[in-house]
Amino acid sequence: MIKTLIVDDEQPNRNFLIKVAGKLFPDIEIVGEAANVDEALSKVKETKPDLVLLDIEMPGKTGFDFLIEVGDVNFEVIFITGYDEYAIKAFKFNAIDYLLKPVDLDDFENAINKVRERLKIPKTETKNQQVSSLLQNIKSNQNPINKIGVPTNDGIVFLNIEDIILCEADGNYTVFHLAGNNKFISSRTLKEYDELLAGYNFFRAHKSHLINLKHIKRYIKGEGGTVIMSNDKEVEVSRRNKEGFMLLMKELM
Repeated sequence: MIKTLIVDDEQPNRNFLIKVAGKLFPDIEIVGEAANVDEALSKVKETKPDLVLLDIEMPGKTGFDFLIEVGDVNFEVIFITGYDEYAIKAFKFNAIDYLLKPVDLDDFENAINKVRERLKIPKTETKNQQVSSLLQNIKSNQNPINKIGVPTNDGIVFLNIEDIILCEADGNYTVFHLAGNNKFISSRTLKEYDELLAGYNFFRAHKSHLINLKHIKRYIKGEGGTVIMSNDKEVEVSRRNKEGFMLLMKELM
């Protein structure tokens, strides 16, 4: 059973989550409820949950304050939030599950399925780092996020964005080519990383390649052209993307 704590300041929201969890997930055991951070801190010590369904905006202290005060986060977290563009981008960067209010049942089920898979993995520092990195990014929301959490088959790897030379599509997976000739394979698609890394000097040179403009070593003219990256990998620039590519390169010169 997945011992689950619900933290939300509104009773109707807690009732909804309890009802849905009871209907959809026979392996979910609701071990407690809390209406604020102080109650949640007490319940965590008492129940030792595997999973916390955590509202962000609560009177007094937020869900982020709760995680900071808990300290060593040794449980899974699914955030429940109203739309906030920065917070949601931070969740995506750190590969953390979140549900938008009003909660969609399909999204809820997908998030629980991912929790099930993560709970099969022995607890490691990587899982705690997931939340720690998120809190660091949230607290410095006036500064660019400098790390991204990359889901892999055995957990999550946190990469410095500046070390990413390029991302390459491999079916529904993405291969990260990094400085130092390291590689990681993510279970997310290239399209997702194209959207996520927008604004970080990355460019979709071709349908199968997303390149870091700061790692371009040379450009060779052609119909679309070819770029030589800092790891000497050659990447074709598609004809349709050439104009946008040249404009961006001018800005970086």
